[in-house]
Formats: sequence, structure tokens, C-alpha cells
Amino acid sequence: MRRCEEALAREIEEETGLLAEVGSVRHVEIFEQVGDGRSVIIVAYDATVTATEVEISHEHVGAAWLPLSGLDAVVLPAVYHRAIAAAR
Repeated sequence: MRRCEEALAREIEEETGLLAEVGSVRHVEIFEQVGDGRSVIIVAYDATVTATEVEISHEHVGAAWLPLSGLDAVVLPAVYHRAIAAAR
């Protein structure tokens, strides 16, 4: 596994307690945040987890499993909806 994929798998485990097998890149896009002038690069990967019980870190207040079809109704920046569409 390459360094980016290793870092993503480690971050998923730290934030959720889930072990993930990170696959291929599905979407890359520059996201320019409105208001502060900064830009970030969004890189979306395929990933597979075998467990379904999430243990969120102290940085988060909740988590939910949603089907891809249910994400259309979730309020997110458009860049995230484009990444989700690429995963379908």
C-alpha cells in the first residue's frame, strides 16, 4: 500500500475505530473554500470495511451509515456530492 493509502487507512481507524482496506482513487478536485481564500484538494478513494460498529473519536458528535442513494438529500458542499457521484 502506498503512503497516501496508508495514511487514509490510519485516519479512518483513528476517527472511527474501523479497519479499512483502501482501494483506488475515484475523484480528485480542488475545493476553494468560500470566505477565507484557501483551497484544499479533495481526493476520494474506494475503501472497504468489514465491521459496522463505529467508535467515533472525541472530535466528532455522531456518525451514521447511509446508502449512496441516501446521500443526495444530505446537505454537503457540491464538491463532496461530485465525489460521491464518482463512487457510484
